[in-house]
Amino acid sequence: MVRQLFVGGLLLAALAAAGGVGQSQERDPRKGANVVAATPKDYETLRRLGQINGIIVAANAKTLTFRIDTPRIQPKVAPKGKRPNPQALLVHDYVEYEVNVSDKVVVHKRFVTADFDDKGNLTKNEAQEKELKKNGFIVISVNDIKPGNIGTLTFAPGKAEGKQEGVGNLAKPVVTKIILTQEGKAPEPAAKGLEKKKKN
Repeated sequence: MVRQLFVGGLLLAALAAAGGVGQSQERDPRKGANVVAATPKDYETLRRLGQINGIIVAANAKTLTFRIDTPRIQPKVAPKGKRPNPQALLVHDYVEYEVNVSDKVVVHKRFVTADFDDKGNLTKNEAQEKELKKNGFIVISVNDIKPGNIGTLTFAPGKAEGKQEGVGNLAKPVVTKIILTQEGKAPEPAAKGLEKKKKN
């Protein structure tokens, strides 16, 4: 699966460089993002991988919700009566997971968050800059994670929890380490609420 994602990424990059893929999906942002809930099979794959990169939607001391971006290329349909447009669209679909957070979760970030003074002016966060330079990361708590942060999540097998929505009879994975690599931006809400992923 990791190899398929890697090869797919190379294909998208090559097409974009050749001018064959549009910059983004033509969509009204008010309609929200294309998001589906992870299936039990997705959770099992997640558990097997043990580590994955994702976009964090929400996080607290108990649970963490994140999304995996699964881009695809979609032909651009020309309006009726007009010549076909050879350019394709790069469409972003997301699979959303909810996992448990370990009581001993380790959270590091590798970027400095901007600070603001009492007047709202941007200031340097010297303490974080010093820690990042010294250690290569900044130690934070799970409650300091912001929606849209991008990072690498590491998992351990979760305890049996019985049947749960979106998980079936599988125990939810437990995240034990989070390394934030980018600040990102707040994710859009799901276009039609969180939909269940269709089975192939």
